[in-house]
Amino acid sequence: METVEIALSEPAREAREIELVHAILQFTRWSDGPMLASFEAAFAGSSGRARAEASDTGGTRIVLRACGIDPGDEVICASHPWHQVAQANTLAGAAPVFVDINWWSGCLEVATAQQKTGKSTRAILSENANGRLTAWGPLRELADEIIPV
Repeated sequence: METVEIALSEPAREAREIELVHAILQFTRWSDGPMLASFEAAFAGSSGRARAEASDTGGTRIVLRACGIDPGDEVICASHPWHQVAQANTLAGAAPVFVDINWWSGCLEVATAQQKTGKSTRAILSENANGRLTAWGPLRELADEIIPV
């Protein structure tokens, strides 16, 4: 997969950018308003992709569906994540199963995740928190044990 680099810089504040911000502010839904589709299409085109998502929620939902997560499936996730993780599960039709976090790292607690798995568990969704890494190795081992391929 080709990597697309997006340079970070100070935001442009030329007349066109100010005009677009004012246009967005006229709508009641700033993050999901009528300009979202055109932004996603323009961003996808500029990065050579067929599609782009403007939110973590949308991107996570797409990943869950691409991984074969279906309605009724359970997805293990931390009880203290960004709310987008749980919302993406719901939008994909899956049921989030909340697991305690490790107090010191803020990341998914592997031992508790293992206790919460069941016959309907199809994925484990974790994230790094506050600059600390989740226990990716043990989570991968747990997923390999419990999730059918």
